[in-house]
Amino acid sequence: MLDHSLSAEQIDVLLNAAIAAPSMHNTQPWRFGVSGRVMTDQTASQAQSRSTSAIGRRGVGGTGGP
Repeated sequence: MLDHSLSAEQIDVLLNAAIAAPSMHNTQPWRFGVSGRVMTDQTASQAQSRSTSAIGRRGVGGTGGP
């Protein structure tokens, strides 16, 4: 978490950059929260569990591909 407040413009710039960032297999594993003028991200362990789950689900589909 950041130790200082951000302006609405700063938050807008950061979120626009983040949502445009590429992700493996277009999984987009990031989540952001804004409370007042404080922005948090929840990417570390949550992103890992989502990508692991996505890989497991993909294998169950029987497509034969990786």
